[in-house]
Parts: sequence; C-alpha cells; structure tokens
Amino acid sequence: MLSPQDALAIIRVDGFLARLAESVVDLLALGPTSKSKSKADLNHAFSEFIALSLNHKPVREMIKSDWPGCLDWLTRVSSATSPSTVSIPARCAASLALIKLRLTSDLQDKNIELPSLDHLCLIMLNALLDKTCPPNTPIEGLALLSQHGAVREILMKDSERFLNAVKGLSVTKETTLEETAGAMKSDTSIAYGVATILAHLTSYKPLKTEEDRAADQLKKLAQRSGQTVSNDKLSGNVEDETEISDELVFEWIQLSLKRNNDLMDTVGWLAKSESREVKRTTGKLLLNLVDRQACRGLVLQSGGGRMLMKIIATLTVSPHNHTTKPPSSTGETVAEPSSSRVSESSFLTLDPSDLHIVQALAKILITTNPLLVFGPAPDSPVLLSTIKPLTSLFVHPDASLLQTFEALMALTNLSSLGGKMPGLIAGSGRVIQRLEECLIGVRTGENVMVRRAATELLCNLSSTQLVLDSFGAQTKKPSRATEACISRLHILIALCSSDDPPTALAAAGALAILNRDSTDISCVMVSEEKLYASLSRILVQSLQEQLQEDLSQVEEKEAETDVQKGRLGVLYRLVHVLHHLSIFRSSHPRFFLPILPDLLLHLSADLKNQSASKNKEFYHEVVGYLDITIRAIK
Repeated sequence: MLSPQDALAIIRVDGFLARLAESVVDLLALGPTSKSKSKADLNHAFSEFIALSLNHKPVREMIKSDWPGCLDWLTRVSSATSPSTVSIPARCAASLALIKLRLTSDLQDKNIELPSLDHLCLIMLNALLDKTCPPNTPIEGLALLSQHGAVREILMKDSERFLNAVKGLSVTKETTLEETAGAMKSDTSIAYGVATILAHLTSYKPLKTEEDRAADQLKKLAQRSGQTVSNDKLSGNVEDETEISDELVFEWIQLSLKRNNDLMDTVGWLAKSESREVKRTTGKLLLNLVDRQACRGLVLQSGGGRMLMKIIATLTVSPHNHTTKPPSSTGETVAEPSSSRVSESSFLTLDPSDLHIVQALAKILITTNPLLVFGPAPDSPVLLSTIKPLTSLFVHPDASLLQTFEALMALTNLSSLGGKMPGLIAGSGRVIQRLEECLIGVRTGENVMVRRAATELLCNLSSTQLVLDSFGAQTKKPSRATEACISRLHILIALCSSDDPPTALAAAGALAILNRDSTDISCVMVSEEKLYASLSRILVQSLQEQLQEDLSQVEEKEAETDVQKGRLGVLYRLVHVLHHLSIFRSSHPRFFLPILPDLLLHLSADLKNQSASKNKEFYHEVVGYLDITIRAIK
C-alpha cells in the first residue's frame, strides 16, 4: 500500500488526474457488464478517491484546472436514485466530495446547480440510519455539515434515531477494536466524527468580548463597501443562514438526557478513546452538556463526572517559562505541599487546547456538592485528584477570564470541605501568587466577580501554614516584616472597605483568621503605620456608618442572611480582628484610638434594643463579642 505522500506525488504528476478521470468516465459510459455491480463499484471507488484527494489543497487546485467536469459528475452520482445504477456507498462518497467542495471556495461553478446542504445531509443521515453503507463516510460528512444551523435542525429533529444509531456504532466498534490496526484507525476516525457532530449539536453561541463585537462591526462595514473579508472557517458560498437559539440547544440537550442513556453511553465510549483529538472534542461536548445548571444533575446521574475525570487523568503538562519570581516560595506540589518545590523560573502547565476539559469539571463542582460527585469523604482519592487540574486551570497564563473565575469558584467549594483540602490547594504551584494577582487585577482587570471569588478562596485558605507564611513568614525575625508581606496585608485591609459586600465580608474574615492564628501577623498589623492607620480608619468609618443606620428599616428591605452578610457582618469580623490585636494594647497604644470603645458601646446598645428582631440571635452574638472586645481594649 502506498503512503499518502507517495500517492499525492503520483496524483500531482502532470496530466495524471485528467487521464484518470477520462478513463473512468469512458468506462462508465460503456454501460453495465455481466457483473452488474462493477459500474456501481467504479462510481464508489472513484468518488471515494476524489473525496479523499480533496483533503489536500494542491489537489483541489489541480481538479479545478485539469478536470472542469468534476462538479457535474459528482452531482449526477450524488443525485442518482436507482441503486442498480449507483450504489448507496457511491452516492455517499460523491456527496462527501461535494460537501468538501461546498465548504471551500476552490471550486464553484455558477452554471451547475449543486445539491443543497440539507439534501446532502439527508443522504448521509439516511445511509447511516438504514445501515446501507459503512459508517465512516456518513459520519465524516455529517461532522463537516453539523456546524451549520440548518443541518443541526435536521439532526435534532431526528435525534432519537440518530443517537440510537451512533450508540450502535460504539457497541460494534468496542467489540472489534482489537481485531486489526486498520480497525483501530477506523474506530478513531468514527469516534472523532461522532464527537464532532455531538459537540456541534450541543454548542451554545460563544460569549463575545468587546474585541469580538468590534471585529464583527468592521466585517459588516467591509461587506457593505464591497471589500473582501477574511474568514478562518471554510465557509465559501454556503447558503446556510439559519441560527439555532441557545434555548433550543438547551431544550434538546435536556430532552436527550431525560429520554434515555443513548447520548451519555456514547459519551462514555468516546471518553475511552486513546486519541488526543477525540478526548479534546469529547471534553468540549461535556463542557456543552454541563453549561446549564439544569443539565448537570442529569449528566452526573449517567456517570458524566467519572467520564470527565477519565479524560483529565490522561492530560499531560509541559514546562512554561516564567520570568517573575513566585513569592514566598509557595510552589509546592499537590501531593507533598510541605516538601519539594517547583523551579522559580518555570512551572508546569496544561496544553492550552485542554483547558476547556478542566473548565467542565469546574462548572460541575461550582453548583454540586463535591462529596456527592467524587466522595463520599473529603479525603477520597478521586476527590483529591480534582485539585491538581483545577489549580492548573486557575494559574494557567492562557486561561480566559471566565475559566479563571470558574476555577476559583470550584476551588472555593472544595476548600470549604476542610480536612486536607485547604492545605493541598494552597500548596499547589503558584496558587497563592495567582490569588494575589487576582486581588489587584493582574490579567483580570477590575472584574468584581473574579476579585470576590479570589477573596473568598483566600479566606478559606487563611488557616493553612502556607498562607500564614505568605502574610507574615518574615515576622519571626526581630526586624520588621518584609515589604511583600506588608503589601499583601495592606491589600486585604483595603478590600475590607470594598463596595461589593461579599468581597468585604471575605476580606474581613480572612483578616480575622490570620490574626487569630498568627500573633506575628498581629504584631505587624499594629507596628506598621500604613497598616494600623488603614485598619483603624476603616473600623471607625464602618462603626459610624453602622450607627447611622436604622436597623429596623434595614431588616424590612433585607432577608435574614443578608443582614449577616452585609455591613454588620463585615463589622463583626473586624471586631474579631480588633480583639485579636488587643494583646498589644500596652505595647502599641497608637492603634487603639480613644473613640473606638465609645463607638463599640453605642453599637452594643443599639443591638440590645433589637430584642424583637428576627435577627436577635445574630445580634446577641455580636453584642457578646463587642462586650468582650471593649473590656480587652480599655
């Protein structure tokens, strides 16, 4: 058998393609022979040859110049209706060649009316459903067509039969996988085609950035002025203008998941593939399936979480050069957070093409109890194995803003389980450094949601030794803390006055935990002027604003949980910080302003007057801690 390179070399010999086409056409013109199938077989063989050759642009250019009648011949073979004249496999092969030509601008002839995409789709779909030809050609054709709205509509309408046929392919291929190397190659091509079709069927419209919208506007302006607009996709003169709404996609996914297990059984088969491209496309399919929260439970019930982890377990990492020195030497490995460290000049990253696979895992863990998916215990091996991919996504230099945010949310959910989780997350390479970058907007801008998620994760990790060290590792020395530690504390104090209540709440909570677990950090807080000045200013301002509020009116507008998570909740945590700092009342009196006890007393009196409030238990808890703090700082 010739290699593809040798075959291409022969095809590109001057005049070869023209003579071959002429010979085939002449043979077919002779009419049927004693062997009735010979003509149909020749149609099939030559159509398949053309379809394969069209994968190569030089051959497409040769066909245009050496065989002008190619389009007309392929159209007649594709449109034939008599099986005795043209076999179904021949029609499929000719249709596949036409699909490839329709999706490129290499060959277009205004004098020939080419079959529509809908017509070509139906030829392929019927051949697949009726099992009248080997599945490779119909699957490849549908994979190429399924990116178009009109074709997606056809497949969605007949999805029950289509998914059943695809599931049948997976069962058949699994039983014959090890027969020959050729069978394995065929299995991979079919799996890739199936994954591509399903990924297209489940795709929502991409979220557009400001740059995308600006580019679209420029394209429209260019088209109006008659200029040529470049396009990376092979769209050509495709007539398809049909748009599939996101709501229709969601309804189709939900219906397919509820109807039976055909879709998820097929996904399970695809997840077992050894092909990297099949895994990536299957990862995209799973990301689409879990995009809407209403579908996540259905996917997980069918084992989607395990399927995803099977793919993630095969992902590889490679060194990524990094010129910035990671702070506080916090690049420990996941397995041993307190031992070996990652090189300061490089770190391991996932291939950017694999990030969407881990993003699917993040989406699942944002809204689902991790213990129910990968438990039952916080130290379950499968659950612990989710930390490394999620932290890799979080710190990845090529991760999108949405991927960064979703990784943060998933890690926050995991860290809330306690046990070894917070320490393992904090000990993963560059996590603490990346958290600090998110707090100040490096590569995330002034995105409120990302900053809030980063602050909440930091709060959950604050009791780990690595985070304590990063905020005050050097304070164990007689000299003052390093500027890096002071800077981190200053950022955290500033976030306590954030206009976003959840961010302020998490920042104040993190500050309270740091001071509770480290007297060294507390010492720095009352020693460094810019720290105690900022903290005392925010504390006094928060107390004054709280005293100006009418609690009864606030309660009428807010739910019970909102009161605890609002300004009073932030203030309650800052009072905890003040209490932890009170041990330095004698040695550092400058921090403890005379006005503080009076403001605390007034707040305590106001809360005591709310005995009939629905939040009285929370108020009683705050009052108790206020009284303790007042006695400590007087």
